[in-house]
Amino acid sequence: MDALSNILGDNMSPEHLTYVSYAVMAIITIITIFFLRSQMFGKKTSRKKHILFVGPEKTGKTVLTNLLAHGTKPHHDTVTSMTPTRRTGNNLELTDFPGSAQARDASLDQQLASAAGVVFVIDGRFSTMTEEARSTAQLMKRVLVNAAFRERQIPLLVAFNKIDLISNGPKITDEISSSVWLQEQRSLLERELDGIKDEMLTSTGDNNTASHQLGTEEKFVFQDDVDSPVDFCCNTCEEETNGIRMVSLFCRNSLQK
Repeated sequence: MDALSNILGDNMSPEHLTYVSYAVMAIITIITIFFLRSQMFGKKTSRKKHILFVGPEKTGKTVLTNLLAHGTKPHHDTVTSMTPTRRTGNNLELTDFPGSAQARDASLDQQLASAAGVVFVIDGRFSTMTEEARSTAQLMKRVLVNAAFRERQIPLLVAFNKIDLISNGPKITDEISSSVWLQEQRSLLERELDGIKDEMLTSTGDNNTASHQLGTEEKFVFQDDVDSPVDFCCNTCEEETNGIRMVSLFCRNSLQK
């Protein structure tokens, strides 16, 4: 109060000085609150971009993200995670999203909010089995109808993994994207999504998630019903770069945008 009186002069009454003091304190408080809020929101909007790996459990997401980030497989048996796991290496930021049914309501919205791309991993050995195909399509639907995925038009790569374990399966070549096998898998996935498209969108576990229609009244086709860029590729689970080359290129290109 004495310091404020010295600044304002001796002509102001103590009552007026009290009012001025309260006003100054209120202004300081408001400025402090705005500063703290700006710091909090600044941290949220500046979250580091990453590539989100999604897929049913035991499809090889953990091995694949380790190969991409560290160049080697895990030195221990992989276990089903219940929370997203971030792996960093080789200038890549990768997030392994849990695939177990119990953990699928984890922070998908939060992860997609800062994802530069999504890699949806499918075990190529079981992709044609009815039960696995429907389960895979249900999980993919959660991604496709997610508000953050749709609004940000996040690039999507559908990766059929472990094809080296398929008897007489496709080979990793430069023409793999146009192979008959890969086209068959794409058609199967579209057929499963078409079978569930009339359902109202499932909740992602976030109360703020908006509902959207999956596709239109016409037959579901990725090219027509997904605004995001969608590509398909095959992977091996061996420790050699050619087997994961397409995924590696997708991750690097998406993070550079």
